[in-house]
Amino acid sequence: MNALRLRCCCLMMLLMAVQPLAQATEIQVYFWYGCPACSKLEETLEQQQLGADWQRIPAFVHRSWRQQAKWFATFRRMGLPWQEDVALMQAMTQGLIQPDQEQSLKDWMVSRGLNVEAFTELARSRAVNEEVKTLRSMAAGVRHVPAIRVGDTLIDASDFHTMPEFLAAVSLAMAEKSGAQAPRSHE
Repeated sequence: MNALRLRCCCLMMLLMAVQPLAQATEIQVYFWYGCPACSKLEETLEQQQLGADWQRIPAFVHRSWRQQAKWFATFRRMGLPWQEDVALMQAMTQGLIQPDQEQSLKDWMVSRGLNVEAFTELARSRAVNEEVKTLRSMAAGVRHVPAIRVGDTLIDASDFHTMPEFLAAVSLAMAEKSGAQAPRSHE
């Protein structure tokens, strides 16, 4: 168990070391607002002070997720910071917002002091609908969430047992993309 923790710590250090290189490497995080693992990923990234400049893209794994992609596009048009999306993710995973009931979203927005009228108007706009189409094409090939794309490499969290293992795979992909060497395990 200690060897696994050591390896995870080494890989997390590598992730932090290659973080400045991430600006040159396109990194996309695929999520769904109702995904507890996505919420945990965002919490972990915030704790590690990582990923603030990574692009977030809603996944379209299920047809019903299109509505949340529309929420995402509307939030972007409103100029809301990503922290509002994280709060929305937490509210959905806690059952405070029902994904198929837009009124529960609006009630939550009122409780946060967000402009529901602007949201409603923008959500109906052609620009948001076009953005959703673009997001859908950007999320092509994503089958599970969370997932992170580093360049052309898609890393699916469902392939790993723990969040540190998932992030270690992300750090290795970042290192490969940037040409950095991954730390070697000394067991």
